[in-house]
Amino acid sequence: MENFLSNFWGEDSLIFMFSALVSFLIGFITAWLMWGGKAKRYQREAEKWKKNHDDLQLKFNNLKGELDLKEADLVKAQREAHEAIQLAKSIEAEKDKWQADLNAAIEDSVKAQATASSYQATIEDLNNQIIGLKSLNAELTEAVGSGGGSQAQTAPEPSRLEALEEKISKLEAEHSSILMGSSPDATSRLEALEAKMAEMEAENNALKTQLESAASVNENEGGDAPNEEEIFAPAPDMAEVDKGETLTLGAVAARDDVTAALGDKIPAATEADKDDLTRIKGIGTFLEKKLNGLGIYTYEQVSLLDAELIGKVTAAIEFFPGRIERDDWVGQAARLMDIKEDAPEALSPSAVFSTKSDDLKTVEGIGPKIEKLLKDNGIPDLNALSEATEKRLREILFAAGSRYRIHDPSSWPGQAALATNGKWEELKELQDRLIGGRDVSG
Repeated sequence: MENFLSNFWGEDSLIFMFSALVSFLIGFITAWLMWGGKAKRYQREAEKWKKNHDDLQLKFNNLKGELDLKEADLVKAQREAHEAIQLAKSIEAEKDKWQADLNAAIEDSVKAQATASSYQATIEDLNNQIIGLKSLNAELTEAVGSGGGSQAQTAPEPSRLEALEEKISKLEAEHSSILMGSSPDATSRLEALEAKMAEMEAENNALKTQLESAASVNENEGGDAPNEEEIFAPAPDMAEVDKGETLTLGAVAARDDVTAALGDKIPAATEADKDDLTRIKGIGTFLEKKLNGLGIYTYEQVSLLDAELIGKVTAAIEFFPGRIERDDWVGQAARLMDIKEDAPEALSPSAVFSTKSDDLKTVEGIGPKIEKLLKDNGIPDLNALSEATEKRLREILFAAGSRYRIHDPSSWPGQAALATNGKWEELKELQDRLIGGRDVSG
């Protein structure tokens, strides 16, 4: 034991223990430093995760608040949507009623205009007759003045002619009232107008009977009885250009201007040079005869019409202003003339119409403005137009304003279908019966 203790406290043992102690201290210090670095790193990461957790918690709270607001907005929007649906249904019902009223008004307007036009023609004819009657009355009064009282009494009294003139003036006022739409009840006014016309015609027939009697007496006395053409001569503001055709002086002047332009601005032509002008969209047999009466027979002549001559031709044939430009008579005639020269066998109604499927102006009643309106409302071409319902088209026109509501789209889908299927002959026959897209053939 003493040897062991003496060896333990020996120099070698002390050095060994000291070395072991130093090694332990170094290991401990190294372990402590390593543990301290990791601890700090873990602490930093823990702080970072805690910060992220706090940020996420804040976002969660914000999103939860927004969700609550959105849910409240959704409930409100659902309630407003329900109210809007109910309002839309009531508006739709009211719109259908307005549309029905509008359709009825348009129908009444067309009927009133047609009736007024027939009355206008009758008024003009009666004006012509009254001028002739006044002239004849003056001649007869002068001719039979020396033949005794009985003959003078046979001639119609000037006061009766004046009364007849006054009735015509009132009739014209009624006609203007109908055209302007100022009458609250167009049907009753037209019936009253018709009754007045019947009364005036009866009086006019009695007056004609007196004239015939007076003419017979005058002829027996040796005078010259006026013939029928003298009795019913045109009024001073009218002129007879052909047998049975009477034009206003303005139309006669325009006719003279167009005739003067033949051989100068446009080449002259004769019946032998005649082209089928009804191939031009907008020209039917009636207008073709009118144009032929002006000396216009060929596609070449129509293709050379300038703005001034178009105005003259419009006035001369008493056509709707602007219609020639809208239907593009000049462009159609140029195309037909080229086809006639290059391949006459290919001349067909298809040459009249544009080959572009998106040219909605091919349809009678559609001009550039309505074409743009339809395209803006999802009807880009003829195929889409052929599939559109009349109700949809009327809704588009109604929403565009009063200037578009007067148009009648009832024939547009049918025209578009014919054009889409290349049935040009049928399309042209249909369009010859249309004015502004409305069938006026009766």
